[in-house]
Amino acid sequence: MSPRFGPSSWSGQSIEPAVAGAAAHRHATARIAVLYTKHHAFDSIEDKMAAAIGQSGAAFARALQGPAKSVARCSRTQFQRMRAQRPAFTPAVRSFTASARSFEKRYTEDHEWIDTSNPEAATIGISTYAAKALGDVVYVELPQIDMEVNKGDAIGAVESVKSASDIMTPVSGMITEVNSSLEEKPSKINSSPEGDGWLAKVKMTSQDEVQGLMDAEAYRKFTEESSDK
Repeated sequence: MSPRFGPSSWSGQSIEPAVAGAAAHRHATARIAVLYTKHHAFDSIEDKMAAAIGQSGAAFARALQGPAKSVARCSRTQFQRMRAQRPAFTPAVRSFTASARSFEKRYTEDHEWIDTSNPEAATIGISTYAAKALGDVVYVELPQIDMEVNKGDAIGAVESVKSASDIMTPVSGMITEVNSSLEEKPSKINSSPEGDGWLAKVKMTSQDEVQGLMDAEAYRKFTEESSDK
């Protein structure tokens, strides 16, 4: 088999067309490499170039220029079609009052917690820190449903074998539900103070009142400082 760019492959023609053909080949190869991505058929393009090499330089260059242009048009058309079918991306806009930060669990200096993920029924309870400090809980006084409350009001009480403590509401609103299971099993406050041992749910008047409360990290530091005193 004769060399690709040897004299026999050009049938005795002058060297100038061969040089022109080689230059055109390199130019067209680089151009096609730019136009094609990994999803296109490289093998078929390689076959077309190999078949065209045996022609004269001028004919070879013209043959490659034609497919390269059609390839460019095809590639652009496919790209435009794929872009048109792609769903539009709309970035989420997070405001301060409606962000996930506003809906996380918050804590008071009186050791109540409130979960405002549902503002229509924000959940109130006492913290794990408070439950441990109280010891074994033996009695829970719950608020009345539909009772209107203001931030800081006492809405119930918790009694343990060691002490008793009032429950303060962290926000204003109306009591919509109470955890009546605590009347029979007050020990839930010890076993799951920030879960099954929740105390009441309130329909909040304003979410702004939550912003002044502590997040989990701030409350942890607060309890550590309180323990050191």
